[in-house]
Amino acid sequence: MNVWQYLLCITGLSIGVCATAQSKNEVSMYVGGGVSTLLYSSSALRSSYDPGGHVGVGYTFFFTPQWGIGTGAELALLSAKASFSSLSDAYNANDGSDDIIFHYTVYDYSEKIQMYSVNIPLMLYFRSPVSPSMTFYAGLGGKVSIPLQSEVEGTMPRAATAGYYPAYHADLHMPAFRGFGTFEQLKLSGAPAFAMSYLASVETGVQWRLSSDWSVYTGIYVDYGLTSMVDETQDKPFIPYNETAWNVNPVSYYNSVLVAQYDRNAPAVDRFTPAYAETATGRLQAIAGNVTALAAGLKVKVVFGSSGEKKHCLPCLRYELDLRGTKKK
Repeated sequence: MNVWQYLLCITGLSIGVCATAQSKNEVSMYVGGGVSTLLYSSSALRSSYDPGGHVGVGYTFFFTPQWGIGTGAELALLSAKASFSSLSDAYNANDGSDDIIFHYTVYDYSEKIQMYSVNIPLMLYFRSPVSPSMTFYAGLGGKVSIPLQSEVEGTMPRAATAGYYPAYHADLHMPAFRGFGTFEQLKLSGAPAFAMSYLASVETGVQWRLSSDWSVYTGIYVDYGLTSMVDETQDKPFIPYNETAWNVNPVSYYNSVLVAQYDRNAPAVDRFTPAYAETATGRLQAIAGNVTALAAGLKVKVVFGSSGEKKHCLPCLRYELDLRGTKKK
């Protein structure tokens, strides 16, 4: 199933359940939008808060006039950007005949990620009427996020690479067909693998009753990821050295920061020294680290069905009695 098929399924489900709305039941269609992005725990990356949102259908059963439990299904879009000004790494490799330490520095890198997912919420709701047409509400719970499809696009304006040969105590910055030199305007495109993740969710706002069977909720929401979304081991070099590509540029491809690691103690390519090579590599660290989701914004929900709170609404009753007394005067 692609994203549009899931969207059609959610729309069809909402149409079907609307016809079954009864007392104490609320069936809804909703849309939310604002920030929907990824958070990276590593200090190596800068992240931005990009726009995204979701559309879905929900069902809430109120087991008391104030408390209810709800679930549903929603299609969510997440957008994220990650960048760094420079990053250096070094690791052992082989050029086809000799062992080397391949080292590089990447400058001004950025990548953009888009991901669609199906979220299954489970929420506990509280409401408190304040007038015949307005009710305060708040919800707390969680969501299971199931990834559908994703894509990543990266841009590497410049990368400088070299190979240190311990046997000859030589550090080569050329030739290019061995993967040594300065390379510009490298591109990445692919489909990163994301895992099922869990989100903590909270929302609050006001319900506006239009009639006995129709109402509109307006409010704000926040979804915060509790588990990492990356489905692969983050142990790949950001720029892999291709020892078999004698006549092909070995740095014409690279890995997303989502799955790559680097030696955080490696010096820049123009500061690499034999002394560093003899002390072996430093501590390895995932470039992205723990990757979690963050979504927040405005939410509008159209509700079908009478949940029966009006007859239990003391402020509403007082308002109606006051209104009757005014009319008699």
